[in-house]
Amino acid sequence: MKFKRVELHAFRAYKDKKDGTFDFTLSGGKIANFISIYAPNGFGKTSFYDAVEWGMTNQISRFKNKDYSDLADEERKYINKENHHREKQFILRNKYVDDSVEGFVNIITNIREHKKMIPSITRAGGKDYFKNETVENKYFKNVILSQDGIDDFLKSDNPKARYDKFSSHFIDDDLVKYYDNIKILEKENNRNVEEIKKNITTINNFLMKPIDKNIFEFSNEKIEKLNKEGSDYSLIDDSFNETKKIEFESKLNQHKLKITKQIEYNNILKEKLPKWLEDSMKYFENKKAWGESQNKLTDYEELKKYNVNIKLLNKEQINKKDFKLKLDNLKKTYPSYITIKDEIKRNEDSLQEEQKKVIPLEVKKNKAIKAFENLEKEVITAEKKKTEVDTLILAIPQYYKDIKTFTILINEYQKTLAENSKIEETIDNLENDKSKYISIKEAIKNNIFLDISSDKQYENKVLDIEKLLQENEEYNTQLDIVKKDEEEYKRYDSQLNDLLSMGMNIIDKKSSNICPLCNTKQDSYDILKSKILDNPFLDKLGKELLEKKANILENIRINSKKIEDDKNLILSDYNKKIADIKSDIKKLQHKEKKIDTEKLEQYKRQREELLSKTENKSEEEFLSLKVQEQKDVKVQLDSLYENKKAKEAEKDTTITTLNTLKYTIENIEKNIAEFKSKEEYTSILDWASTLKNNDDLLVQLNNNIDDIDKLLDENRKKLIEFNKNKEQLENKLEILDIENLNGTIERLKNSILKLNTEITTFELLYKQYFSNEIEGQDTIQEDVDEKYLDLEDKIKSDNDIVIRIESLEKSTNDLLQFIENKHKKKELEDLENDLKVKDKVLKKLEDERKKVEKKIENDVKAFFQEDLINQIYEKIDPHPDYKKVKFECSFEKGVGKLNIFVNDKDNSKHISPSLYYSTAQLNVLSLSIFLAKALNVQDKNGNRVDCIFIDDPVQSMDNINILSTIDLLRSLVVNHNKQIILSTHDENFHRLLEKKIPTEYFDSKFIELETFGTVKNGNS
Repeated sequence: MKFKRVELHAFRAYKDKKDGTFDFTLSGGKIANFISIYAPNGFGKTSFYDAVEWGMTNQISRFKNKDYSDLADEERKYINKENHHREKQFILRNKYVDDSVEGFVNIITNIREHKKMIPSITRAGGKDYFKNETVENKYFKNVILSQDGIDDFLKSDNPKARYDKFSSHFIDDDLVKYYDNIKILEKENNRNVEEIKKNITTINNFLMKPIDKNIFEFSNEKIEKLNKEGSDYSLIDDSFNETKKIEFESKLNQHKLKITKQIEYNNILKEKLPKWLEDSMKYFENKKAWGESQNKLTDYEELKKYNVNIKLLNKEQINKKDFKLKLDNLKKTYPSYITIKDEIKRNEDSLQEEQKKVIPLEVKKNKAIKAFENLEKEVITAEKKKTEVDTLILAIPQYYKDIKTFTILINEYQKTLAENSKIEETIDNLENDKSKYISIKEAIKNNIFLDISSDKQYENKVLDIEKLLQENEEYNTQLDIVKKDEEEYKRYDSQLNDLLSMGMNIIDKKSSNICPLCNTKQDSYDILKSKILDNPFLDKLGKELLEKKANILENIRINSKKIEDDKNLILSDYNKKIADIKSDIKKLQHKEKKIDTEKLEQYKRQREELLSKTENKSEEEFLSLKVQEQKDVKVQLDSLYENKKAKEAEKDTTITTLNTLKYTIENIEKNIAEFKSKEEYTSILDWASTLKNNDDLLVQLNNNIDDIDKLLDENRKKLIEFNKNKEQLENKLEILDIENLNGTIERLKNSILKLNTEITTFELLYKQYFSNEIEGQDTIQEDVDEKYLDLEDKIKSDNDIVIRIESLEKSTNDLLQFIENKHKKKELEDLENDLKVKDKVLKKLEDERKKVEKKIENDVKAFFQEDLINQIYEKIDPHPDYKKVKFECSFEKGVGKLNIFVNDKDNSKHISPSLYYSTAQLNVLSLSIFLAKALNVQDKNGNRVDCIFIDDPVQSMDNINILSTIDLLRSLVVNHNKQIILSTHDENFHRLLEKKIPTEYFDSKFIELETFGTVKNGNS
C-alpha cells in the first residue's frame, strides 16, 4: 500500500481542502516513493501526521498520553469558567470554520480510498475526540514513527521503568491488563486464604453440641407427597435457616393461592360447557354457506378471464394490421435499395485503392520533416555555440581579473575566522564551568553535597545539614508509627462502636440493667444505658495521638527551616560565581569580530565558478583555445545552411502530393455517406437489423407478410369462440352490468374470507379446549360430557392439595431451634472445600502468570528484530566503538524488566545507551528500532504495507550521521520499494535531501508549507 494523496478539510491546522491537500504523485500520475515535507515549527506538520494516523486507525497515539488528556480537560474547565457556560471543545476540528462545514480526512492510496468524517459535537461541553476510541487497522501504527513512545523507554533510568513505558506503548493492551489482573488475583487469593483459615478456627471453637436430624423427617414426608402430585419443593436439610424458612412459607402461600385460583377457573369452565353446543350449530351453517360461495366465485373469475382475453386479442389485431402495411411498403422500395447498395460497393472499392497510397506518402513526408527538423536543430546549436564562443572571448580578461580579487578577499576573511576561533574556545571553557556550577546548585537543592563535601569553605555547613536531614528521617519514621496507630485507633473505634451498638440493641429489647458486654449489674436500665453512651476511653486515646503527631511535625518544620537557611548561604556563593563567569563571557563576545559567512561562501563559490569556466588554464592558453574553436564553428555552419535548403524543398513536394490524395479520398467518402443516408436504403437496413441473418432479404420479406396474414386469421377464430363462452356465462349468472364485475368478485371474496375466519377460529378453539377434531354434531355432545367429568376430578384433586399445604405451613416453626448448629457445620465444610480450591487456584495463577511472562518475553523479542535493527544501526554508525544492540526482557517476582545494551565489535564490553549515549545517538537507535519494525509490517490480509511516515528524523544528529541516514532512506526506497514520507523543520536538511535524492533518479517529491495550515502552491 502506498499513498497517492491526503486531503484535509477543517481538520486541526487546515481550514480548507484547497490549502490542505498533499499530493504524492509525480507528472503522469506515478506515485512518489520519497516525499520530504518542510515547514518551520508551528506550521502544521504535526496536524498532518495526526490526520494520517486518525484517518487510518481512528486514534492519535500522542493523545493517549495522560498529559495530553489532562491538558485538554483543564483547558475545557478553564473556558467554561471564563465564559460562565459549557462550550464545545474542538480537538480534531479546526476552531475557525463555521459549524455548518463538514470536516473530513480523505486518504487515497493505490489500493482504496479512506474517507473519515470529523464527528459533530451535539451537546454543550462535549468534545469530538476521546482517547479510548476503538482502534482500526492496528497494523498501521507500526509504520508511523512513534518517537515519544520509543524515546520514553530508551531514556528510562532503570529496567523496571523501561519495561513499564515499553509495555504502555508497544505490548498488547489486553495482554498487559490480563497480566496485571493475574497479579491482583494472586494477591486477593492469598488474602482470602488467610481469612478462611481464621474463620475455620472460629467455627471449630463454636461447634460443641451434636445436632438432631429427626426434626426434619415429618416436614420432608409431606413435601415428598406434594412433589409426587406435581410440585417442585426442595427437601429441608441442614442448610435451612430463617431466610429459607421465609422463602419456603412464601412458596407454600403462592402454591396455595395458585391452586385456589385453578379451582375457581375450573368451576367457571364447567359452567360455560353448554355454550359450546349452541356455537356448534352456527359453525355447521357457515360451512354450508362457504361451499356455495366458493363455486359461484369460480364462475365469476372465469367470466372475467374471457373479458380480458377478448380485449387483448382486439388490440393485437390492430397492431398486426399496421405491421403488415409497413412490410408491403418495404417490398415496393426493395428494387431502389439494391441499386443504391451496388453504387455504395463501387465507391468503397475505389476508396480502398486510394487509401492504400496514403501510408507510403505519410512515411515519406514524416522522414522529410524529421530530416529537416534535425538539420534545423543542428543549425540552432551551432549558432548558439558560435555566440557563446564570441561572448566568452570578449569576457576572458575580466574573468582573470575577478579571480585575483576574490582570492585576496577570501584570505582576509579566513585570517579573521582563526582569531575568532580562539575566543570561542575560551568562551566554551567558561560555559563548561558555568554548567558545572549550575549542576552543583541543582544537587544542593536536592540535598546532594558530594561536589562540595570536601571543600573546606562548606565542610562544617554540610555536616550540620546532613545531621538535620538524618534527624528528619528519624522524625518521619516516628510519624509513620503514629499514623499506623491512628489507623488502628480508627479501626478499633469503629469495632467498639459496633459492639456498643449491639449492646444497646440488646438492653433496649429486654430493658435489662445487666451489661451484656461485661456482665456488670447496674442500679437501673437508664443508668446502664447512660454509662455505655458516655464511655471516655477512646476520646482520650485519640487526643494523645494528635498531640504526639503535632510535636513531631513541629520538629520537622524547625529542622527544615535551618536546612533551607544553610543551603541558601551556599547557593548565594555559587550564584556570585556564575554571575562573574557570565560577565567574562560578555566581555569576550564583544572582542569577537563579526564576519559575514554568507559573503565568504559567496566569494568562494564565485571564484570556483570562474575557475571552472576558464578550465583552470592560463589566460594566454585559454584565449588561444577559444579562437581556434570560433573558426571551427564557422566552417560547420556554412555546411549546415546548404543541407537545410535541399531538405526543405524535398519536404514541400511530398506534402503537396499527399494533400491532393486526401482531397480525392474526402470526396469519395462524401458520396458514400450521401447514398447511405437515402430513405430507400435506410428503411430496408433498419428492418434487416431485426433479423437473425440477412440472407435473401426479399424472400424473408414475403415470408413475414404470409405469417402476418395467418396470425390475423387465427385471432379472428379465437375471438368468435371467446365471445360465445362469455355470453353463456353472462346468461348463467344473470349479469346485466358487466362493468361492475370486479366489484362483485371482490364482495364475494370478502364474504368467503369472513366465513373461513369464523370456521377456522371455532375449529382451533375446539381442538385447543377438547383436544379432538370436529367430526359431527354427535361427537361434540360426547366431548362436552367427557370434559365435564374431567373438570370435576381436577377440582377434587386440587382441594386435597390445599389441605396438605395448610398442614405443612403449621409445622415450619419447629425447625428453627436446631438451625444455627447445622448451618455452622455446613459453613465449616464449605470453608474447608474453599480452602482446597483456593490452594489449587493459587497454583494455577502462578502457572498462568509464568506462561504470560513467557509470552511477553517472546513478544518483546519479536518486536525487537535484533538482526535487522543492527543492520540499520551499523549503516548510520553513530558511535565509534559500540556497534551492536541487544535487548533482554525478564521477570522477577512478578516485576517486568527490560534491559538494553550496546556491545563493542568483539562483544567484550557493553554499556547502557540511556546512561552514556548523547541525544543524537539515542535518536539514531530510536530510528533503527522503528525502521526495523516498519519494514516488515503487513495488513490483516497478509499484504505488505509499503509506506513509512517519519517526523523530524535527524534531531540533534551531526553531519556524518545525517548523511548516513539519508543513504539509508535512499536504500529503503530503491532496494525495498518503500514509500517514505518524512517531515522536517530544518530547511538545510530539506535542501540536502533534494540534492541527495533528486526527483529525476529516485521518483522523489519535495513539499513545503508556506504559512500555518497552507500547502505551498505547486507542491500539492
